[in-house]
Amino acid sequence: MAEIAEVGPIKEWLVDTLPYEVFWANRDGNIIYGNQILCDRLQYKKSELTKLSIFDINSTVTSESWRAHWEKVRKNGSDNFKAVHRNRSGKFYEVEVYAQFFSYGGEQMICAILKDISSSSFYKNLIDNVESIAKVGGWNLDLQDGTILVTKEALSIFKTENKEDFHPNKIIHYLKDADLFKKSIVKATRNAVPFDEVFETKENPSRFIRAIVKPVLKGDKIFKIVGVYQDVTEGKERDVQLHRALEEIKSLKDKLEIENEYLQEEISAKINADNIICKSEVYAKVLEQVHLVAPTATTVLITGESGTGKELLASALHTNSLRKERPLIKVNCATLPKELIESELFGHKKGAFTGAVDDKVGKFTLADGGTIFLDEIGELPIDLQSKLLRVLQDGEFDELGGTKTIKVDVRVIAATNRRLEKMIKEGTFREDLYYRLNVFPIYNIPLRDRKEDIPLLAQFFLEKYSAKAGKSFRRLSKKTVNALMAYSFPGNIRELENLIERAVIVESGTTLNIGSWMPTESESESIRTGGLLTFEEAQRQHIIRALKQTDGKVSGIGGAAGILDMNAKTLFARIKKLGIEKETVFNS
Repeated sequence: MAEIAEVGPIKEWLVDTLPYEVFWANRDGNIIYGNQILCDRLQYKKSELTKLSIFDINSTVTSESWRAHWEKVRKNGSDNFKAVHRNRSGKFYEVEVYAQFFSYGGEQMICAILKDISSSSFYKNLIDNVESIAKVGGWNLDLQDGTILVTKEALSIFKTENKEDFHPNKIIHYLKDADLFKKSIVKATRNAVPFDEVFETKENPSRFIRAIVKPVLKGDKIFKIVGVYQDVTEGKERDVQLHRALEEIKSLKDKLEIENEYLQEEISAKINADNIICKSEVYAKVLEQVHLVAPTATTVLITGESGTGKELLASALHTNSLRKERPLIKVNCATLPKELIESELFGHKKGAFTGAVDDKVGKFTLADGGTIFLDEIGELPIDLQSKLLRVLQDGEFDELGGTKTIKVDVRVIAATNRRLEKMIKEGTFREDLYYRLNVFPIYNIPLRDRKEDIPLLAQFFLEKYSAKAGKSFRRLSKKTVNALMAYSFPGNIRELENLIERAVIVESGTTLNIGSWMPTESESESIRTGGLLTFEEAQRQHIIRALKQTDGKVSGIGGAAGILDMNAKTLFARIKKLGIEKETVFNS
């Protein structure tokens, strides 16, 4: 739990500098973080504070009431109320609490921001001792003879020395909302209805005066009213500051949660930046390039066929960089609708376009101080490429609908399986953007050129999917390894992973043997050696390989039609004619 409280720079420059007591509590009421002001007020060290619970500082809270409070804040998002806290010495003091519900790292918590109002709270004194109330700006009106008693402090609040000016029918002339004050006084004197209101004065600049009034009865007869006035102008200003601080905390909380979603998507610990499965010398040279450029801020362009693990290399670059403590934000340009990609990358303001009902934080803003990985960069629309070029050159951009230029410090890693040089000639990719991205190119070689790694990768996937499926596979048979080594894997590592996953599903035992899940020898030999097939069979096998590579997707971005450079309708007709079924693609 201690790790959750360590929110890095956000705690340092915001939470600890707020002029309020702040603590975080979990579902059980345990305090998992408190700022220095809270520690000072409660008279505990920070190390002691995190061993306490809400029940230690608020003796009125029970397990049942805390559960009810937790559910209320969770449902509504926030709550505002007054409470009485107790410090280490046993002294009680009154606080106003602003509670906010949030989650971080999968943990749900309540953030409480406290304002000490004990010095301005007179409720208990009003009820218990009229005389002590009068010492803090009080007054007393006898309804029997009309006499009024006023303390010096009360006269000072209204800047008068004449107690007759303090009569309620004259005080109303100091206030903007005279009618509300008059109605409240009438209810107090006639119906014994107390009130506690804040009124704005007519002065320039105006002030805010809190009026607390309570009728005093003898039997069922009201014989006097007592009250307190307090200048709460400063408190009103502090409330505005607190509101702004809460809004900023909410914004930062939202950003943290979004960042956290990306952090949860990081590659499995067994295949990570420092443990990419590799035995072949040729792929070791690729990793040498990664480790060489990783510590720099240089832009990297990763090229290579689909399924070779370009995203894994991007993670390795980030994890071995000086930015590893900040997020790696991943964006697949091929999967984003063209009409939304600008908003996704750069964010937008509410009302910027139809459907923009709220502000949206862009991926470049989330990646500030860290790294952004732009996969399938060749799919970025030409009209947005200039905006990306501006970020690369100047480190700035404009939100959709925004009026303020946003500055960011982001390292860009891009990847593509397309030939960008060809796209430049076709006019679909900017030449200046290409040279900005291609500062340090890394070619991610296909699996068929690093065959020594196939047994290691296959064993890893076998263990991974055996655990998921509850199977007991421990090894691959020698025949299976030989068959995998003989296959050319046009879909690269992604195809190998899918192949092993299917094998785990359809086979059983502790050793994975060759089965229907493995491509046939004739198909494998034909692909590997270029053996002759009938024209129709060659078409059929070629289309099946394309469909495997796209996981069965035919049309649209990343579909088989695009890979084969065919019209999607024509390809659908060809698939039907050749009798290619879904089962054929995934089980052949």
